[in-house]
Amino acid sequence: RNTSQWVTEEAVAAFMSNGSYERHLRHMRKHYFENMNHFRKALLEYFPEGTQVSQPQGGTMLWAELPKKIDVIRLYQEALRQKIYIIVGHVFSMNPKYVNHLSFCYAEPWSKRIEKAIQTVGALAKKQLVGKK
Repeated sequence: RNTSQWVTEEAVAAFMSNGSYERHLRHMRKHYFENMNHFRKALLEYFPEGTQVSQPQGGTMLWAELPKKIDVIRLYQEALRQKIYIIVGHVFSMNPKYVNHLSFCYAEPWSKRIEKAIQTVGALAKKQLVGKK
């Protein structure tokens, strides 16, 4: 038996059996829930009126459905020029109903930098609506 493997197995077994794993899961669920709420609040505040934001019951991804007049590919390109990386919905599905969706991962701890990036992308989206009403 490999000694280093045995030590790792024992450490994992202890972590799982002494309640540490459950505490870790509770902490991470709380962290992700708080992050999800920060993201939702910022998206609803900074993105154009009519944007709908999902409220996931688990995981670390949420969806924003933007008004149909917004070209999310153009939005992606404009955000990329600002060194902001967003994920457009059509990369997840061939279904055309997701062409005006963006996906956001909220696993990274909330920060002013993230809020500023969401604010910037929201402003770029709003700019597309000028003159399209």
